[in-house]
Order: sequence, then structure tokens, then C-alpha cells
Amino acid sequence: MRTLVLLLLAGHSAVTAFALKDGSVLSVFPPFQERFVYQIFSDLAVSLALLLILFHGELKRLGRSPKPLVFVFLGMAAVGSFAPLVYLLVEKDLFRKGAA
Repeated sequence: MRTLVLLLLAGHSAVTAFALKDGSVLSVFPPFQERFVYQIFSDLAVSLALLLILFHGELKRLGRSPKPLVFVFLGMAAVGSFAPLVYLLVEKDLFRKGAA
């Protein structure tokens, strides 16, 4: 799992760097030039919200406090999917089989 997360993080970092090469960080936020970009943006927001729900359920199953998810949520607002990817690298027991 850790290797997959590292690969996702590296790939996403490369794509982000490529996208920001011709623009600025603020160019990826609304208002967008095309309407379909709003759908993509909302799709990503829903996907990240579902990921938080999954994390919350796993933390409760493990008997651990879901309070760190507040920081993941704030991180997602600031840096997008980098926040949950980094969280997955830091959180060692989240998806370990047989935990709890």
C-alpha cells in the first residue's frame, strides 16, 4: 500500500508541476474558463469527501480519534489530494488487516 501511495504522490506531483509550468497556483481555482471544469472540480471534491468518510470509518473501527481528519480536510482545501496522500504515508495502521 505504501509503495502505491508513493507512486501516486510522485505521479500527481509531476502532473501538478507540469500544469503549473504555464500558469500560477491560483489559475486552478474558480472562476474557470470552461463549464466542464466545474464538473471536474465538483467530482474531485465529492471523491475527496468520500475518502474522508472512509478514513473516518476506519479510524473508528480501530478505536482511534478521527480528529486528525480535520487537518486532512483543511489540507485538502489548501493543496487538494496531496493532503490525503501524505496522510496515508504517515498513518501506518489505517488499512492494516487484523488491526483492532
